[in-house]
Amino acid sequence: MDARSNFESSAIEEDNLIEQLVSNNKTVVFMGDDTWGKLFPSHFKREYPFPSFNVKDLHTVDDGVLAHLHPEVTRPLEGI
Repeated sequence: MDARSNFESSAIEEDNLIEQLVSNNKTVVFMGDDTWGKLFPSHFKREYPFPSFNVKDLHTVDDGVLAHLHPEVTRPLEGI
């Protein structure tokens, strides 16, 4: 039962850092494991999810994050 429930991710409804940032009008950008999109639906201003359940693929998530990281951190701040 426990192993099966790990694959059935659903939205996190308890208090958490992501929710606090969003509720305080902070821009939250996500890049990484696609499970996070299911845990925090509609929380990210922009998101770059990558598939993560292929245990033989050790590079897709890392390569995807590296491809988007520099453009995001050098992007002009919004609302200024």
